[in-house]
Amino acid sequence: MKKSIHNLRYKLDSINNSLYNTFQPLTEKRIHPIIFDTVDRLIENAVESTFTNKSLRQKQKFERLYKKPEQQTETLKTVHNFSNINISQDAINILQKGFNFAITPKRIPVENIITNVEIALTTVEQPIADEIRLDIANILKKARPPAQNVTKRELIALKELKNNNDVLILPADKGNATVIVNSNEYHQKMITLLNSSEYKTNNAVQTEQLIWKRRLNL
Repeated sequence: MKKSIHNLRYKLDSINNSLYNTFQPLTEKRIHPIIFDTVDRLIENAVESTFTNKSLRQKQKFERLYKKPEQQTETLKTVHNFSNINISQDAINILQKGFNFAITPKRIPVENIITNVEIALTTVEQPIADEIRLDIANILKKARPPAQNVTKRELIALKELKNNNDVLILPADKGNATVIVNSNEYHQKMITLLNSSEYKTNNAVQTEQLIWKRRLNL
């Protein structure tokens, strides 16, 4: 932002110098006052028109940036429990949110933000980089974690599912659903499928050849 302001001021100074260099010869040649006033009025109208258009574009850009996002209806997934354990309603509630649902953090990830900023600033000039660091530091000082988007009971239920090695939580092959299955049964089915006649073991060279054939559509 500061760099943009600096560039804008530089452009304004250049325009002022250009206007001065344009009007100076006119005053020295003693052009008729009517012609001089006409030229002056045309330039003033052009400046005003440019200012109005620029202001309108900046206002529209500002409104787009700060426009509140429309409230979207949350689409809940269906949860199918095919395991031998009982799933609490709190666990079902959080699983219905889907695999793309992100739980809001309890704290601002300051370390990750600073690391990413420093990586991005490796190609930025030192004075500008220092200004950006100062701005980021001020923002992080005022930053507060967002409100929690899950309940405490849902977090506990999710943690219990995560620590339960007897079940697997997977997206369904078809449909907008989540399934819970016994891990032993799932692994056994995978082994049975891999040992069937539909699959065979290949060495690394054969696998590479198959990949290239697939790429070449042979």
